[in-house]
Amino acid sequence: DHTNKVFNANFLSGFFDGEGHVANHYISFSQKDDVISFKISNLLTQFGIKNRIHKRYRDHGQIINEIYIGTYRYRIIFNNNIGFRLKRKQDKLIETLSWRQNNVISKI
Repeated sequence: DHTNKVFNANFLSGFFDGEGHVANHYISFSQKDDVISFKISNLLTQFGIKNRIHKRYRDHGQIINEIYIGTYRYRIIFNNNIGFRLKRKQDKLIETLSWRQNNVISKI
């Protein structure tokens, strides 16, 4: 349903604005709650975005779920369907996607 897809995209965009991180080769977020982590992962999957959940152990014994979107193709899908509302995060995502595209094209 289109309405649900728009709602879910807006929800994920807001969630990643607050909890997400953009690096050169991945998008990620950290979350303590297993249920929230798996629900976010499932929502991403509904958009065709493969992601991985890793357990990370903090120094003080706390366990954190880290969800990664690492494959370029899935970061493109994230950008096209969800994206960030925060300009600095969206700009960083576009920069990392453009850098890879330019470097792959220049090597062909």
